[in-house]
Amino acid sequence: MELKKKDMELLSYLYHSGRESINKIAKECKFSREQVNYKLRKFREAGLIKGFVTLFNYPSLGYNLWATLLIKARETPNLSKIKNIINTSEIIGYYDYYISFVAKNETDLKETIHEILKENGGLILEYKLIKPYFTEMYPLKFIENKRTFNFLENFEKQNLTKQDIKILSLLEKNARIKIIDLASKLNISSELALYKLRNLHKKKIILGTKVDFDITKLGFYYSMISIDLFHFSKELEEKIKSFVKSSKFVNSLILSFENPRVMIQVFNKTQEELLSTISKIKKLFGENLKKFDLMFLEQEKEINTLPDLD
Repeated sequence: MELKKKDMELLSYLYHSGRESINKIAKECKFSREQVNYKLRKFREAGLIKGFVTLFNYPSLGYNLWATLLIKARETPNLSKIKNIINTSEIIGYYDYYISFVAKNETDLKETIHEILKENGGLILEYKLIKPYFTEMYPLKFIENKRTFNFLENFEKQNLTKQDIKILSLLEKNARIKIIDLASKLNISSELALYKLRNLHKKKIILGTKVDFDITKLGFYYSMISIDLFHFSKELEEKIKSFVKSSKFVNSLILSFENPRVMIQVFNKTQEELLSTISKIKKLFGENLKKFDLMFLEQEKEINTLPDLD
């Protein structure tokens, strides 16, 4: 599937404005209403747009830790009962699965890991825990937009009413639910439902609504580069951040206090693009590079963007 410049502009607008009406999308992107409907239908039928996902601010919900598990397993682990997993992906490499989850604190993090291990008995042979102190994503580079998104910004926990929690739950199931349907399920007026929704945005409990893209439909492939270092300085950290933002093919960056100190997700269409990115990364770290692992990822799968709020 090939995208024209106007298609890219539409997808870029949709990424954080997925709840807007067709009329407003058409106005902002300078399309007719019919063109927007046609293009959205075309993108869905082609599989480029898998759906719309609500972005929740995890620290405001009391979840201050974001962690990743790399798992080596005999077969596919059962993760359906683990409430705080955000996404997962199969890996081709030393490890077999990549799992991201949130936790309220260190105790909650350990309990989540124990739950994963208990649920899967002897299936898991080995795992590696990564606790980032910096996580940044650049999910729109494939449409030539360099917008960034940081998962670990500092926000205070917000108090939620039972209605607030129900609204979040409904938005997790259907990010584009209509206000009239939201009001009906809450048994309140549309005006009050809209007020409550806007208030959740105002408090930054809801960060927005993004498109869930499958960029493999455009011929791109994901890889994850895991990097162990001998030494790590503030100067080197700034060089890494500058490099990944300027790189055409870097999709996300994770920095940790323990090895692997750096994890970089890249996307590419050709082997030459991947090799060129790898060469630049190795040159950036030079003799400070201790260990370098390349993992090939499947398209990330959303499991549950809203953690347990009970």
